[in-house]
Amino acid sequence: MRTLALVSSLALLAAATAHAQRNPSASEQELGRDEFNAGMRAVHVQSWDEACRHFERAYELTRRAGILVNLASAELQRGRLVEASVAYREFLRSAEEARGATRERVTSLLDALEGRIPRAELAIEGLADGDRVLLDGNELSRAAVGAALPVNPGRHRIEVERFNAIVARTSFEVAERERPRVSLEVPRPVARGRAHAATDLEVPRAHVATRRSPVTMVDEGEQDDDDGGGVLSSPWFWLATGVLVAGGVVAAVLLWPSEEPVTAWEGTIPPGHWDVR
Repeated sequence: MRTLALVSSLALLAAATAHAQRNPSASEQELGRDEFNAGMRAVHVQSWDEACRHFERAYELTRRAGILVNLASAELQRGRLVEASVAYREFLRSAEEARGATRERVTSLLDALEGRIPRAELAIEGLADGDRVLLDGNELSRAAVGAALPVNPGRHRIEVERFNAIVARTSFEVAERERPRVSLEVPRPVARGRAHAATDLEVPRAHVATRRSPVTMVDEGEQDDDDGGGVLSSPWFWLATGVLVAGGVVAAVLLWPSEEPVTAWEGTIPPGHWDVR
């Protein structure tokens, strides 16, 4: 999915930044060269998915910022404008390779790309604590809701997940430069008192059968009239009742849902060509 690719690209760049704390070994440099050349061969046959995979691996191995030019170019060919933008910006952070005329050219291309990226405002009403907002299957921060979120051109799916179940969903399609407002109303959770919460839960049919009516208590006079053979006077009755009550408490605990906190650029394609010497 397009959004998953964006998450993967960001994770890749973060991993490469961490990797920059040490110098790659000679073996890694050589493997990076092989991956770069494999990416260039994929470019020549216009196999853009394969080219992206090789360029990503080459960059992670060697930390050569110029490889990001190739990666962005391949991402653009796949229509992934957001991922290409991420790669452009990461290239511009390189003090060694992104300078002079190269920096000016890259900045100009990035400015042109920024105007093409669609931005969707997600207007989601009724979110509760613990709800997860998913864009194309990937969780979004709550900070992204209500903001102009950059997305790639194409079709996207918005879902809200509550207690591992989808409670609301919608989809939208967007073209380059568009800025749609996507509205979604989420059903609000039913407020329940704590004392009655366990009995309000939907439980499997097998557990419903274990529920019992409360025992009717009798006064001492009525107990004296009992000849000793009644059900209430039997110790086995009270033992069985205790087992049933304990079982009901355990079942309520097991069935109660725990609330989770809501918690690249170019190779042989213009404007230039980078190598991994």
